[in-house]
Amino acid sequence: MRGGNTVYCTGKRRGGAREGSVVVLVLIAVAALLGCVAVSFDVGRVVLAAQRCQDLADAAALGAVNEFPSRSYLPASQRIADVVSANNVTPGLTITSSSDDAVYYAAGDVVPGWGQLPASDEAALVQTHAYVPFFFASALGLDGTSVTRRATALIRKGESIACIFAHGSPGSDLYGLTVNGSGSVVYNGNIWSNSDITYNGSHQTVQGDAHADTSFVVNGSWQTITGRAEWVTSWTLNGSHQSMNPIQVATEARDYPVTYTVDDFGPYTYDVPSLTINGANQAVPPGIYRVRGDVVLNGSNISLAGVTFVADGRIVLNGSRYGPASPAAANGVLFWSNSTSSSAITINGASGDWSGTIFAPRGGLVFNGSNQCVSRGSLLAERITVNGSGFQIFPTEGAWGEVVRRLIG
Repeated sequence: MRGGNTVYCTGKRRGGAREGSVVVLVLIAVAALLGCVAVSFDVGRVVLAAQRCQDLADAAALGAVNEFPSRSYLPASQRIADVVSANNVTPGLTITSSSDDAVYYAAGDVVPGWGQLPASDEAALVQTHAYVPFFFASALGLDGTSVTRRATALIRKGESIACIFAHGSPGSDLYGLTVNGSGSVVYNGNIWSNSDITYNGSHQTVQGDAHADTSFVVNGSWQTITGRAEWVTSWTLNGSHQSMNPIQVATEARDYPVTYTVDDFGPYTYDVPSLTINGANQAVPPGIYRVRGDVVLNGSNISLAGVTFVADGRIVLNGSRYGPASPAAANGVLFWSNSTSSSAITINGASGDWSGTIFAPRGGLVFNGSNQCVSRGSLLAERITVNGSGFQIFPTEGAWGEVVRRLIG
């Protein structure tokens, strides 16, 4: 109190100033938080693009080496283009890979970070690219960023084994090899059965040796086996214009040339109780699928590039023009079924393009349809049945050997 006047200083007015400051601070914090959320959204899109680029680079490199690029770069480059095109499925993201993004290494070449390739090896390096436009960071003057990923895959050719191998022996529930139809060809490879072989039809050719550990029966016309036609208990030749050299040999049952189990395929990309796909013109995402039940695919024009199915149950494919089908597993296996069914793996349809090993170690394998082509692969099962016309199987190179395909960078 001064000069008789009373001066009051109220806390309310000072508190109001403080509250105003708090509001400003809260607004600044909210704006900063929203900014962080906005930037994190763009960062998340970059991370997603990088992962998708890496996935496609991995699959494309594995697909490229499966074509043995030393023979010709064109099929390998086409396989890369097919893999990238078939798997460009992420909305708002386009992944590219041109012919300039691929480098091929033949035996004797030095692969950076890996070393010199021996005579049995080849490799391919593939780069993929994507441009990610920014939505929120553009307010800071950042329009977007480019993402590049690369992968290097190696393929190693192993020792010679039969490209068609029926393991089952007489007395088991499943045994033998039967080929029905016309125009089937085994190119530069051998076939083996621990029991019987039966060929029914016309214009069927084996460019190699064929061994039946019991009976060997050929019915029809214009059948050709360019190598040895080995039989143990009986030889039967019916028809006309047959060209083959039958030779009786001592019994020689063999074990599977490879003995893959579920433990040989991990780590798995997907682990699911069962897998069913219905519809046409689809691309199955690349990866190794551990399926606890059955795999059923119905439709046409379904791409299986960079895919391996490892199933406890049956694997059944219905439809036409499947492919390209190339394995994701480093051991080169496309389909592996642990089912004991006589049709553990069944492929129905026409004009399929298959690569890699198709393996039913405890059951049967059935190929039905026309113009089915197994390129650079093999059929292994207790019992094998091929029905249809124009079936072709190509070994990896010369006599088919176990092939190791894996990423090395």
